[in-house]
Amino acid sequence: MVQKIKFYNMKYTFLNLKIIFLITVLISMTNGKNINAGQIEDTFNNLVEKERLNIVPEDKKKNQLEQTLLVSLKRAVLNYYQDPDYENIKVSDFKYEKASDDNFTYYVQYKNYYAYFSFSISPELYLTYPLKYKIVQNDESKKSKKQEQKQEQKQNSKQEKNK
Repeated sequence: MVQKIKFYNMKYTFLNLKIIFLITVLISMTNGKNINAGQIEDTFNNLVEKERLNIVPEDKKKNQLEQTLLVSLKRAVLNYYQDPDYENIKVSDFKYEKASDDNFTYYVQYKNYYAYFSFSISPELYLTYPLKYKIVQNDESKKSKKQEQKQEQKQNSKQEKNK
């Protein structure tokens, strides 16, 4: 009786293996793609594959990077300095450069503001907020403007005295 039970269990084991084998063959025939995939899904998958292979044209990458930096700069200027002129910032108003040691880190100069932005994903491909950022204001330009204003006031007061 014990031998019949073992044989009986072995029968089901082989049956289970055959089913698993058939399922594996069916999945491999579809190459892991959804059988009912539509045109939109195929287009989406092709676009993702192009991005993965970096087939995106350079002008689109540059435009996306500038838009990402613009949004990040506006946010940083507003959060740190509450500058009321932040809405008027344009791409042509600031300069930027990529960090030498990291592909997702950029330094930006806007007027007397200097900013550092570190992104978690490529800002050339995606519109994203920075993971880390810091913005500082160059006080030397403020001091020089104040000094110029003081010098002008002194000159104006001397001219008034001479009259």
